Amino acid sequence: MSTNKKKKQQKTIQTTNITKINKINKHPLFSEGFSSYLENGEFSDITIVVDKIKYKLHKIILSYESTFFRSLFHEEKNKEKKKIGLDLPHSEHSFPVIVRYIYCGEIEINTEDALPILGLATKFELKHLIETVSSFLLRLVKKDNVQEWLAQAIKFRARKVIDKCISNLTLEIDQVSRPLYSYGKSVTVNEKIIGQIYQKNMKNFEIIFAHH
Repeated sequence: MSTNKKKKQQKTIQTTNITKINKINKHPLFSEGFSSYLENGEFSDITIVVDKIKYKLHKIILSYESTFFRSLFHEEKNKEKKKIGLDLPHSEHSFPVIVRYIYCGEIEINTEDALPILGLATKFELKHLIETVSSFLLRLVKKDNVQEWLAQAIKFRARKVIDKCISNLTLEIDQVSRPLYSYGKSVTVNEKIIGQIYQKNMKNFEIIFAHH
């Protein structure tokens, strides 16, 4: 693929598209009381460390919103801990955004940060956020950018986006080695990748794109 063509496809996937998400039936406390506790750390009973940054948070708020945190705090080894470190790849920008969503019930997403946010929302089991961000991303997947979105979706384990990309890719494939066509233009797809499209195997997808 030529450099110009790569730049054109990258530009397609990086176009900024902002949407605002609000929790359904949001209680006033989410926009008033809880946000102040997040900002000043008052009554904080747990410090979460991500990428060496410390966040003074509150177990009851995190546990109410996220079954991931509820389970984490119930683990025997964590019951008495005042500080817990989380290994969250690609989350230096998205973690504080997710935390604000948990406390305030609002979030703004755009094309660049939607997948990292979806990845964390999935890990933290934030169902409403998962559904809304997934819907936002599915609207962005087009024939001319499907391969780029597929690679990124695999990186963040965004299964709904992966399925949409796979559906788009397989729509016009009659056999594994047949080239794809998008608006009359041939699109070259690695034969191994096409093979994995049929298997939908997340681990093998990651191995392929890590060396692609």
